[in-house]
Amino acid sequence: MKFSNIKINNFRQYYNTVNIDLTTDTDQNIVVIGGRNGYGKTNFLLSIVWCLYGEKISQIDDNFKKEIQKEKNYSSFMQQSINWTAKKENKDTFSVSIEVSEIELPDLNKLNTNSDSVIITRTFNVTSMNETLSISDTNSSMEIFDDDSDKINFINDYIIPIDAAKFVFFDAEKSLK
Repeated sequence: MKFSNIKINNFRQYYNTVNIDLTTDTDQNIVVIGGRNGYGKTNFLLSIVWCLYGEKISQIDDNFKKEIQKEKNYSSFMQQSINWTAKKENKDTFSVSIEVSEIELPDLNKLNTNSDSVIITRTFNVTSMNETLSISDTNSSMEIFDDDSDKINFINDYIIPIDAAKFVFFDAEKSLK
């Protein structure tokens, strides 16, 4: 299982759609995210964790939990997560999409292809306070699951279980403090 592409749209300092290609080859198969302070490394990590786990991000990392508590609750935290420029332009939605490739998918009747990749998208509308999670087949763009609990189970069973996420997603800079 690999994250091959991430699209961040109007999430925190990521204005409009920012496409991050994470494809690798057999000789170079590690992706390292680095940069100066304030350039978005932590928010990049947060975008991935939020896309996968939504409201449960506070279970992944104490720093995320503290940020949510600072805003009083998850909804307020999410309202503050829309990009400021997008908000000034009266845009009210932000999203994160992760293309996960080289994954063994369960045998689903909805899939007409032998796909080995999916796109997981989480969207939040700050006006309606509505959050949606979508998991679609990359070949057909067809939504794979109708029920949210099936989507959450899929992420936990085929991507990264929430109990293991804190060992996969961590901000090393904040871990040193």
